[in-house]
Amino acid sequence: MQFPIAGILCVVLFSTLWTAAVVIYGHWTLGTNTLSDLGVCGNEDAELCFNGGCALGGLLATIFAQGLIEKKGVWIICGITTAIAGIMLIGVGIINLRYDDIHLIDAGMLGVFAAASMALSIYGDWKGGHKRMVLLTVILLVSCAIVTFTQRFAVFEPFGVIVILIWVFVQSVKLLKEVKEAKQAVNGTAEN
Repeated sequence: MQFPIAGILCVVLFSTLWTAAVVIYGHWTLGTNTLSDLGVCGNEDAELCFNGGCALGGLLATIFAQGLIEKKGVWIICGITTAIAGIMLIGVGIINLRYDDIHLIDAGMLGVFAAASMALSIYGDWKGGHKRMVLLTVILLVSCAIVTFTQRFAVFEPFGVIVILIWVFVQSVKLLKEVKEAKQAVNGTAEN
């Protein structure tokens, strides 16, 4: 049960701390600034919120990933890529923009591994009969690709993060439902 809850908490915590950093700093503008600018904005409280949100969100994402790994099949690879993306998110919070290229490589790898996780989940959801999840994930990935190739970095980066957060949230809710159904099946079998 803790794995899907960790995914939901990842989304809620990261979103809340990202928003708090924006409000505390007061000078961050969507489409002008990158998310990582919040980690080095010069306001200690805003930096702590953003960098802490990345580190804690990444930790929770790696816990959520274990729930995907336990599903077996393609979900093992999906869970591993999700865990790596979570580790990269921790890195974004620790290896901030002050580290220049190392930060950019880390943030770029976060995007690559998150996109790989999403792509792998399409196959897993298709095999599992979750056609709506397949459709949602395809829409998320295609919209992210379109924004990536048509907008500047300061637009597509937060858009991509929002896409990842949506995916983690819906996969967490689906996993929570699957865990509950599995427990009910076991309890139903034990009663018979």
